[in-house]
Amino acid sequence: MIRNCKKIEEVVATAAEGEETNDDTLFPQLCTLTLDDLPNLRSFSQGKDNFKWPLVKNIKILKCYSMNKFCFGSLSTPKEVNIDVKGAGESVLQELKNSRNRI
Repeated sequence: MIRNCKKIEEVVATAAEGEETNDDTLFPQLCTLTLDDLPNLRSFSQGKDNFKWPLVKNIKILKCYSMNKFCFGSLSTPKEVNIDVKGAGESVLQELKNSRNRI
């Protein structure tokens, strides 16, 4: 859970120019993700990181008013994941819904 961080713009930092990025899946053991009251959060990750979360059960994004995209890499979640988005761009909700059943 990440909550009440007024200045955060992304959770997973983008690699610096010229820095090698790792294509390995990030956070494969994640079960619950809650992002709450992060008014300057633009995305979970602005890099091309891949997120494959086979164990995730719940994703909540609340009061993240600047968020218009969840991530710029690929996102895969189970079909059964519960998604709750309130206070973020409609495209974020659609992106999370589209990630279902990609595992």
